[in-house]
Amino acid sequence: MQDCLINLSHAVFDEIKAEQTEFGGDLVCRGIRVNRQVNFKQAVFRGNAVFWDVEFGSFADFEFVEFKEALSFENADFGLLTDFSYVTFEEVSDFSGSEFEGDVNFLYANFNDIVLFESVKFGGDATFDSVEFSDGVSFEDTIFEQNAEFWRSEFFGRSDFENVNFNGEMHFEQSEFYEYANFVGLTLDGCEFDHANLTDVEFTNTSLCEANLESAMLSRATLLGTDLRGAKLNGAVLGDVRINADTQFLGHPKGDSNSSPYTFSAIRSKPCCVYDPSYNGDSDEVDADKAKTVYRALEELAGKAARPRLQSQCFVRRQDLQKDGYWQDAKDAELCQERLIAGGRYSRAKVAQVTLLYGESPWRIIGGSVGFGSVEILLFRHIYRSDSYSLISANYRNRATRAITAITTPPTAC
Repeated sequence: MQDCLINLSHAVFDEIKAEQTEFGGDLVCRGIRVNRQVNFKQAVFRGNAVFWDVEFGSFADFEFVEFKEALSFENADFGLLTDFSYVTFEEVSDFSGSEFEGDVNFLYANFNDIVLFESVKFGGDATFDSVEFSDGVSFEDTIFEQNAEFWRSEFFGRSDFENVNFNGEMHFEQSEFYEYANFVGLTLDGCEFDHANLTDVEFTNTSLCEANLESAMLSRATLLGTDLRGAKLNGAVLGDVRINADTQFLGHPKGDSNSSPYTFSAIRSKPCCVYDPSYNGDSDEVDADKAKTVYRALEELAGKAARPRLQSQCFVRRQDLQKDGYWQDAKDAELCQERLIAGGRYSRAKVAQVTLLYGESPWRIIGGSVGFGSVEILLFRHIYRSDSYSLISANYRNRATRAITAITTPPTAC
């Protein structure tokens, strides 16, 4: 173990083998170049470790390393494979401006202080599965060229993903965000958040189209202006989510994004969730029961957020699915009694749809009454006028007959 400062700045190595080495003092490796592999597996750094502007070869192995003090890999270049699995970072860790040419693993790593991945470029797959971020973490302005995996990771402090560019798949399944998490303005289409704890997460102006949020905890999440069309929301906790008029839940992501209710297309449209059999697009998630559950959750959310149009749309679609279910039950019934009852319920629901749209459109009754009344008035008017003309015509005919008779009949002798 070396207790003094070790300065290897600007040195060039063919390879570094320091497996199970213990560094008692600070280690400064500013600007070093390693042509082949670097092996620090199971090493212990008791002092500060500085790897500014370094270039590692094809493979850098830091498995099971312990960094007891501050660590800096600012502007470092890593090769085809980098492994930080099971590493413990006790103090502040800074990877800002670094570039990972190939895959990098932080599997089961523990960051016990602030960690910075700002303006980092991950050229290959970046794996942060089961990582513990005990304090704040920032990925601001970072680029993930391939897949980014944060499966079962825990974020105990503030998490900042602002301006991150995800070009591959994103996986946050079963992740836990215990404090504020910022995903503002991102495009997270198809991202996996199922069973994740997203309490207090901010998704303002974020695209979550076709994202998987099943059974996700979204308590107090901010979804102002968020696009969730095609997202899987079955089982998601949405009770106290913040939404506004620009938040979209229903419809296909490739459809018309104009949410204005004052257009003919909006009046004619019947937007659906991804589980609805009438969903416009290819979907392997068709499930009427899940669709009704999602519609019910959105009804409650829309009611609390004063979104009557969304509430009405979800209610009508839920009733439509219930009506279609009665019809299917009637067709599948084996007993006459079952078929009769299911058919009766379908008929009742169909009448409710046609006449009142399940109570959401009383104007149908008003319009129908006005229309029927107008037809009735015109009909009776026609009948009345026809009868009047008939009476008048008969009167004229009688008078004419009498006049002709008087003229043609010779006078009677006195």
